Amino acid sequence: MVMLASPQEVVRYKEVFVADTVILEREPDTVVTVIERIRTVEVPALQIATATDGAVAEIAAFCLPPDTVYVARQERSLVRSVVLDPAPWYSPLAKDKLFISAVTSDGDLTAYDFTVRPGWSMRAGNGVNVRQDRFAIVGDLVITGALIYTAVDLIGTLAR
Repeated sequence: MVMLASPQEVVRYKEVFVADTVILEREPDTVVTVIERIRTVEVPALQIATATDGAVAEIAAFCLPPDTVYVARQERSLVRSVVLDPAPWYSPLAKDKLFISAVTSDGDLTAYDFTVRPGWSMRAGNGVNVRQDRFAIVGDLVITGALIYTAVDLIGTLAR
């Protein structure tokens, strides 16, 4: 018997194929219940900017029929939903979990899972690309160090 991973390890594949229901069940509900209306508030956009005909080329690339023979054709993504699950407040080095579902120009429903730090940005196009500050962990370490120093100082002061 060959074991690829120890029983405690979770094997995560980079890319998998699943039924659409697996992705759809992770998306936020579009139906807002009475309880959710009481508990949450819809946040209006601060500003909505529209560039007339600014995405004509992208729409043309997205809407190409799948059977079109086009040498430079790339799969394009149209984002359906984004869900951010923040890391616990008591664990400053933990990362947030980001779930993005998108529809591709080939007709596939795709889900992307990321772990990110605050300050991330996202762009849909040839897949979904998420970027974050390379040195964000340095700020997290400084904040954590300051909290530890303050706690130790406070304990030392109380012990006197």
